[in-house]
Amino acid sequence: MKATLALLLAIAGPAMAGDVFQVPEEQVVASVHVVALAPLRDLTKDGAPSAALVRWEAVLTEELTALGLKVVPSTEFARVWGALASELGGVWDPVTGKADAKKLKAARQHTFGELQRLHGIDAVIDWHIVESHTSRLWSEWHTFGKQVWKAGDETLQLGGAPLVLRANQERPTRVLVVDLSLFLSDRNDVTLYQGTLEVAWTEVRHGARRERRPAAEVFAPDRDVRIRAMLKPLREAFDAAAGKAKAEPSAGS
Repeated sequence: MKATLALLLAIAGPAMAGDVFQVPEEQVVASVHVVALAPLRDLTKDGAPSAALVRWEAVLTEELTALGLKVVPSTEFARVWGALASELGGVWDPVTGKADAKKLKAARQHTFGELQRLHGIDAVIDWHIVESHTSRLWSEWHTFGKQVWKAGDETLQLGGAPLVLRANQERPTRVLVVDLSLFLSDRNDVTLYQGTLEVAWTEVRHGARRERRPAAEVFAPDRDVRIRAMLKPLREAFDAAAGKAKAEPSAGS
């Protein structure tokens, strides 16, 4: 289990925003049919409730299944990695805990290969949550280039959930948020689709004063919509392909 966790932390990668498709949409739709889920990596300060992590995987599985994809659960990814771990010694530095990049790449390729052999996968989803902070620009607040607050506003819009500010409350000096990042890669570990969205705010600071939000609120069931939002471009691509196929006349008609 420790080896599995170490692998998942090492491949978490930085939070990313921008274009979600890294290859043409048509290529993703045509090549992805069976997807293996890696366990959701929780890198937040307080940690998400275990029930929320289970619920999120169920939501992600439901969304992918609705696209017509077969989904291999994260427990199987972890099982395969765990079974191989004893044979892949020397990946981790015993002092720093960091992985040797070449060996880690080989380990991932080995895991992907086993999942392909056992389940016929053609893609893997790595996903993680991490706590980050918005950036201040004069009298405004921005996150991922979008304005979320300016002087005089009564709410701070983060992850589609407003943070209500008290009347005449001074400008926050810092706001922490939980970001959800997702990466869809092919069997060769080439990224096909990726994205990051804010889930909810976790802490507001006014100088030395701070307000910390309970994890149960941050990961409440109404935040599950952020997973669906993360997959919206992918869903639209699959829907467009299905519509195009339906509209095209069948051979010989």
